[in-house]
Amino acid sequence: MSYAYEAVLTNEFSGRTMECSPANLIPQGPDVDPAYQGCSLPGSTLGSNTVSGDAYFETSFGYSRSHLWRNLGALIAFTALYILVTAFASEVFSFTTGGGGALIFKRTHKAKKMVNEEQKPLDEEKATTPTEHTSVGSSDTLQSKKDMAVGNISNGKSIFTWENVEYEVPYQGGKRKLLNGVNGYVKPGIMIALMGASGAGKTTLLNTLSQRQTLGTVSGDMLVDGKPLGVEFQRGTGFCEQMDLHDETATIREALDFSAVLRQDRNVPRQEKLDYVNKIIELLELQDIQDAIVGSLGVEQRKRLTIGVELAAKPELLLFLDEPTSGLDSQSAFSIIRFLKKLSNSGQAIICTIHQPSSMLIQQFDMVLALNPGGNPFYFGPVGDNGSAIIDYFAKRGTQCPPNKNVAEFLLETAAKGGAKINGKRVNWNKEWLKSEQNAEMLKEIQRLKESRLNEPAKEASEQHAFAAPIAAQTMELTKRTFRQYWRDPSYLYAKLFVSVIIGIFNGFSFYNLENNVTSLQSRLFTPFLILLIPPTIVNGVVPKFYQNRALWEAREYPSRIYGWFAFCTAQVVAEIPMAIISSVIYFLLWYYPTNMPRDSSTAGYMFLMTLLFYFFMSSWGQWICAFAPSFNVISNVLPFHFVMVSLFNGIVRPYAQIPVFWRYWMYWVNPSTWWINGVLAATLRGLPIQCAEGESTLFNPPPGETCQSYAGDFVRTTMGYVETTANGTCAYCPYASGDEYLSTLNIHGSEKWRDFGIFLVFVFSNWLLVYFFIYTVRVRKWSFGMGHLFTAAGKLGGLLLKLFQKRN
Repeated sequence: MSYAYEAVLTNEFSGRTMECSPANLIPQGPDVDPAYQGCSLPGSTLGSNTVSGDAYFETSFGYSRSHLWRNLGALIAFTALYILVTAFASEVFSFTTGGGGALIFKRTHKAKKMVNEEQKPLDEEKATTPTEHTSVGSSDTLQSKKDMAVGNISNGKSIFTWENVEYEVPYQGGKRKLLNGVNGYVKPGIMIALMGASGAGKTTLLNTLSQRQTLGTVSGDMLVDGKPLGVEFQRGTGFCEQMDLHDETATIREALDFSAVLRQDRNVPRQEKLDYVNKIIELLELQDIQDAIVGSLGVEQRKRLTIGVELAAKPELLLFLDEPTSGLDSQSAFSIIRFLKKLSNSGQAIICTIHQPSSMLIQQFDMVLALNPGGNPFYFGPVGDNGSAIIDYFAKRGTQCPPNKNVAEFLLETAAKGGAKINGKRVNWNKEWLKSEQNAEMLKEIQRLKESRLNEPAKEASEQHAFAAPIAAQTMELTKRTFRQYWRDPSYLYAKLFVSVIIGIFNGFSFYNLENNVTSLQSRLFTPFLILLIPPTIVNGVVPKFYQNRALWEAREYPSRIYGWFAFCTAQVVAEIPMAIISSVIYFLLWYYPTNMPRDSSTAGYMFLMTLLFYFFMSSWGQWICAFAPSFNVISNVLPFHFVMVSLFNGIVRPYAQIPVFWRYWMYWVNPSTWWINGVLAATLRGLPIQCAEGESTLFNPPPGETCQSYAGDFVRTTMGYVETTANGTCAYCPYASGDEYLSTLNIHGSEKWRDFGIFLVFVFSNWLLVYFFIYTVRVRKWSFGMGHLFTAAGKLGGLLLKLFQKRN
């Protein structure tokens, strides 16, 4: 960059002769003789009102026109070097990780002790690794000796029914129905399979029944024991996501503990919840890998963890599972389904979607709810021995199942191809189901179940809670988890420290030991300004971390009512504070003292507080933008806009008087960096004495018979700076006598540093408040707050402010 800048600047100015503008003539006034003026531009000579371009860039920057072609050659050489380095590195270095499948364990005291003692199994032939011992595919992990433990997991007695459930979503200016009149029920001890072709609405129905739909309109009756769903319904059910979403830095035990502590009833003692986790770990045979990091688990292990997390919550009603066998081999899939069957036999009500199950898997289910595209049910009833109930239903309607045919495949193929022809027309299975005896019996059974449960003695009334744990407990547990997440992902923290150290050293020693002359004034201006190099790096690190945690919270943890929006926001905000403090201390020490800024305690203390606030501002800035933005595409468009606005319209790159009117009257004042820069400059430049160094003064000769003071005194008194007489009698005018005079050219008042501090403090707290505001309004309340509405409102506000300032002026 330095080579390019010198080449362009010298090429532009070389050979020019520039007339000094009237504003740069010294002194000025009605009694000033033009023959006795000097030019304040660098490179001017005594008695001349013109400046050569070569003298200008040589005096200002030390550049030389003779380096022009050298600089061009250097740029070409750098380009070639970068290409060669890229080609060489691409061939030699590999950034893909080798191997795979190794579990990563938390370094517990027990693990360290085992490593130190180098324990070995007594019988090497019977020794197994943790992955072998826990692999469902290698052995029957869910052994019959665990059946007794399974029997203690569920004690629910409630019955869930749904009638005429329909779901519509906006679609191309109209509405599209995804579920159409679905009826059904599930009782304790029953395991139901939701089946259908891709796009038939299996997952849609699962999300609708579990009250997880956030868009569109849901209609129909969904009742528990014949009563409307209460606020505790979602936390009283378990929902296993197909994607197995978890905090990747937690261990298996930590994930289970977190679920148990926050999801079990608030009246249950904490130790009892943790003891219950031990049962879950033993039940799922995760003892040997309970300290393994979730991010290192295999597909089957993550599936078991997903089920375990939901079981740790002690769901009283039922367990929803979305494709629990996806990504598993046949043996692992069978083990998972057989484990669910054991849960069902113990009294747990289970509904799960499953895609093309094998003949062995379908036999594990008690009932099947089959859907056609459009969310139309065409069968809901028992499976029967070897699928006999399903086979009989379709056989009575002219469609025979071939011998040894997988009943699940037969069911899906029949729905796809249609049934046998009756009177020349294919059977419409949707309509056939609606007029069938099985459907009528199912509807009668739903009514009977509702009436029987309504006649049961009512439970003792208790206060209902959407979340099992109080807000304080939610916040505490989540904050601890977030801190642990940061600790186990040190690259995020190292990046912050690295940026603070590098830019701190660069800034501190680029402006090392500043003097009190005119040239140093610009350096004293730019050295605090360079802190604006840090936000792009810090904010671009904060955004993915916040977005990842937000995605986990939105997709699994909030719908399961593990913790609420206040706990989420507080944990994210608080977790950023310690590293912001550490980074600000490092940056301040590396930057402030090497630059020879004022060392008195009041100024240094003020500057440290402002540096600390700026680090708080950076983290909170990225968080509220991420809280608002619906996707990374929006974030990638919003962030550059903010960076440009903050950097350009603060009166440094473009002085306040030269900022275009539209931006000057509102963007300058709402720009947070304006107040930060104004405050630090007011603190460091106020009262600073300025003494021009050699070559910085504007030289001129006084008229015969006059002294420098008598000739230019009136000019100095009406402007700023000072004039003195050199040893040879020439007048030397210095443009500034103190830092206060320099501040006045920047629209800054040295006495208002604490006002600037207060306003910037408001910006910091408003950032934190915006995190809470947007998470609640956009994420929880699903308030439609589009980018178009935001910029429209901002444009109207800017226009109003412009009119007010113009009227005022």
